[in-house]
Amino acid sequence: MRTVLIIVCLACAAPAVAKEPSPSKADAAEMLKAMRLLDQSFGLESMPKPHCLKWGYGHLITADEVKACAKTALEGQSLPGLGTKYVLATLMADIGPQTVIAVSLDPAGWTVLSCDPTRPCPPRKPGPDKFGLRVTDQMNRACTKPTTIWFPEKKGCP
Repeated sequence: MRTVLIIVCLACAAPAVAKEPSPSKADAAEMLKAMRLLDQSFGLESMPKPHCLKWGYGHLITADEVKACAKTALEGQSLPGLGTKYVLATLMADIGPQTVIAVSLDPAGWTVLSCDPTRPCPPRKPGPDKFGLRVTDQMNRACTKPTTIWFPEKKGCP
C-alpha cells in the first residue's frame, strides 16, 4: 500500500511537460480568413461563386492570373499578421492553383491546411498522424517547387 502511495505522490510531483507554443486563436483565425479569401478568389475548396479565376476546358491558368486575383482578394482586408506572423503559399498544378496553405512564422512550424468552408481548419504541426503527414507533404512541395506562389514573399521554409 505504501508503495502505491509513494508512486502516486511521485507522479503528482513530476514536472509537467511544457506544451509547445502554437499560434494564438486570433492569429489562427486570421490565417484561416486570409486563406479562405484566396480559396474564394481562386474557386478552390467548393467555395461558391463568384471567383476571380476563370476555369475552363483547355485554359491553363497562369501564375500572373493567380497573383492578380490574390492581390485583388487581399487588398483592403485587415490582415495585420500577413508577412510578419504568417505567409500564404499557393501550390500550383499544371492547370492552375491546386491548394493554399498558411504557414506560421511565429511560432514556426505550424501550418493551416486548406479545407472545405464548412469544416474547422486548425493550425497543424508535422507529425506521424494523418494531418501531420499532410502538413509535411504540403510544406515540402511548397518549399521545393519553383511554381509555388507566395504572399507576400517566401518565408517559413526549413
